[in-house]
Amino acid sequence: MIARDIEKIVNRLKKEFRVVALVGPRQSRKTTLLKNILPDYAYYNLEDLLTKDEISADPMRFVRVNSRVIIDEV
Repeated sequence: MIARDIEKIVNRLKKEFRVVALVGPRQSRKTTLLKNILPDYAYYNLEDLLTKDEISADPMRFVRVNSRVIIDEV
């Protein structure tokens, strides 16, 4: 993977804030970047309706059991 300046920024921001949003155009490799620089984070894609329904059914439980997550397609 090509190193990008944004990696340093994301790593700095995740130490300062509980939530960091990475936005950009479709197909610009945002998800790939996050999965590579945050390999210990759980990954959830809200385009998967089962995942979306599970999180929607009990959002407080989701927050309690997941302290480090990448949520895709919010």
